[in-house]
Parts: sequence; structure tokens; C-alpha cells
Amino acid sequence: MKKRKSAVREARGFARKTKTIILLILIKRLFTCRIEEIPTIARFIIDSLTADLADFAAFSPDFNAEYIEHFEDKRTEIVNLLMPKSITKAKKKITKRMLKNMRDMRPFLSKLQSYVRMAFNTAGTVLTVEPSDFGIRELRKAISNSDVEEVDLAFRILRKNITDNYGALVAKGYSDAQRNDFYALYDSIMADNALQNTKDREREEQVEANMEKFNKLWTDFMFNTCDVGKSIYQISHPAHVQEYTITTLINRIRNERARPRFHDVIFDADETRVLKNIVDQSQATNTGETNLEWFAGDNAAEGVFQLWAAGTTITITAINGKVTVHNKSIDEEGKCKVKAIGSVV
Repeated sequence: MKKRKSAVREARGFARKTKTIILLILIKRLFTCRIEEIPTIARFIIDSLTADLADFAAFSPDFNAEYIEHFEDKRTEIVNLLMPKSITKAKKKITKRMLKNMRDMRPFLSKLQSYVRMAFNTAGTVLTVEPSDFGIRELRKAISNSDVEEVDLAFRILRKNITDNYGALVAKGYSDAQRNDFYALYDSIMADNALQNTKDREREEQVEANMEKFNKLWTDFMFNTCDVGKSIYQISHPAHVQEYTITTLINRIRNERARPRFHDVIFDADETRVLKNIVDQSQATNTGETNLEWFAGDNAAEGVFQLWAAGTTITITAINGKVTVHNKSIDEEGKCKVKAIGSVV
């Protein structure tokens, strides 16, 4: 009898666990846009609702200042899930450490280059590759680009050439200590890169775990407001219906051709500047010869810089029309290099 009761309890426990798993699986995405587009679309809707609040209030007492406040709160909650402060700050700290370690590689490369040239010019010494093919130049370029993947590839090639020609280098003064300290920087960079990826996965898991909050913002506020907005203006102001049509707002983000907002902005080395009046989701080109980095908005405490490589065009995400841009390049002598940003097209 006791065994039967125990079995029943286990079965019930299993059923409860199974039910929980099924409920988690059934939390589907109810929205029809990309998840990262939700805050921007919500912003469009809130702005339209604020301007048209009198018409909405006449339609239903549900629409008032308190409704807009709750709408704003839900949107802020979603923004914090997409860009959680703890993960954002951690990633910013990791990024700074990675960039420092990349820059700290430069003195090692300068000395190594001298040892390679000395070994190459020594009678009777034969290197497996020419000095120009040793991999030093490629690693320097990767460091200038602050590109971890480039650094990884360039370093692996360079490390092989160091190993293959180690005897010749040691004969000219290169030491185990120099090599080991240099390699330790690479190991640290790659460990931080893996940590960055872990933080990204944490953010993705946090978003998935809170999918119901995204769905509630979408159904209870965004879709609800748009549905009422179309009802209000369908007869009296048909053109205004587009302000409350989800597909139109999605296309506005993805396809809107931005008006020129800034052109040929010059940045000195290590200069950081907040650009204003930028059209969200517009295209911008880095026309300089060295790299920039940028993040949406002007909150330095929360923003995480993203690479904007020389000669590339990116899609700019602006918060309240603001974007923070930093010229990250300083040459080895510490002299300034200039950076130009092309026009938004």
C-alpha cells in the first residue's frame, strides 16, 4: 500500500514537472516583427498616442495619461531585458580589457620584428618564411581593427612561424620570457572573447525566459492601441491610419530612406562625440582609413561599443536621435589620426 502511494506521489510530481515544461514550451512569440524592433515600434506608437490622446480618450476612458505611463513602463522593462544593465556593464568591462591586451601586444611585435630581421640578415641562417610573410604586419592590422577573429587568425600564423624559426630568433636574443608573456596576452584575449559570448548567451536566455513580457507589451499595449487607432481614424482620417498599422511601422524601420543628418564629421584620435538628430535605422559610412566604434544613445554607463570598420557601411540605431561615436585608433607614436564619417544615405 505504501509503495502504491509512493508511486502515485512520484507520478503526480512527474505530471507537475511535465506540465511546467509544456507551459514553458508553449510560450510562443506573438509579435510579428524582430524582437529587437519592438522598442522602436513601441516608441512610434507611444508618440502617436500621446499626440492623439484627446481622440483616444473620447473613444474610451481606458486611454489616459496613466495608460501611456504604463505603456512607457512596459517598454522600458523590455529595453532592460534586451540590454540588461548587469550584462551590458560586464561586456563593457570585458571589451576594455580585450582592447588593452591587444594594444599591449604592440611592443612585443616591435621587438620580434627586429629579431626576425636580424636573423634573416645573418649569414648561414635560413628562415622558413620571408620577414614580410612572418605574420607581424597582419597581426598589427588586426589589432588596429580591434577585430578578435582577425587577431586570432593572425596570431596563429605568427605563432607557427615563431615556433618554426625559434632557434634562429633565440640566437639573436629572443627569449622564452618574451614569447611566454606575448602568448599570455593572446590567451587572455581569447578567454575574454569566450566570456563575451557567454554574456551574449545569458542575454538571449534571459530574453527567452521573459518572452511573456514581450508578448504582453505587444498584445496589451501595442496591438491594442493600433487596433483602436485604426477604428478611430479609418473614416475620419484614413491617412492617419498608417500611424497605427503595424506592418507600416515595421517597414518604416527597415526600409525608410533617411534624410541626410550628418556629413564628413572629423574625429581626432581617441575622441568620443555624441551625434544628434540621427535618423534611427539609417545607413552611414565610415570613409576614413582607421576604425570607429559606436553605440546607440548617449549613456556612457550603459552603452557597449560596436566596431565600425574603416570603409564599411552600417545601419545606425539611434536612441532619441543620438549616437555615440569614438575614434579608437592611435598609432604607435601616439600621433592623432583623423576619421571622417560619410553622409547618411
